[in-house]
Parts: sequence; C-alpha cells; structure tokens
Amino acid sequence: MVKYSPIRNYKKFKKMYPNFVLFIKYGKYYYTYDADAKILMNLYGSYTENNSFRIEKEKFKSVLSKLLSSGLNVVLTG
Repeated sequence: MVKYSPIRNYKKFKKMYPNFVLFIKYGKYYYTYDADAKILMNLYGSYTENNSFRIEKEKFKSVLSKLLSSGLNVVLTG
C-alpha cells in the first residue's frame, strides 16, 4: 500500500498549474512547497529548511486573501 504524500501530490498537480500558487490539503493543514513556499515565506517573513510552508485551515482564508490581493493565482487541491 502506498502512503499518501502531500509533496508527491504537490509535484503532480504543479505540472498542471505551473503559474499558480498551489496548496495541498492534508489533515487540518494546507501545504505548499518549493517556489510556492518561498513566496509564502517572503510574505510572512518565515523560513524553513525544507522549502515547505504549512498553514492551518482556520488561517487559510487570510493567506488566500493576501495572495489574491498581491495578484497571484491560487489552486487548492487535496
């Protein structure tokens, strides 16, 4: 049995939506990786070594609003 991997799904969907900030819903969080995570790290002044960004579902609306007001397109999948 293959274990679910948010980063694997991120990479799969990112090929379909290369010009969007892509979030993967997993459990009670939304995750993004690589270049998309760097965008979020710059917006929020945070840093992670593994180039990932995680946000709780309850806080996602404010993140989405900030990204859209910055002129970025967003995709959410799960």
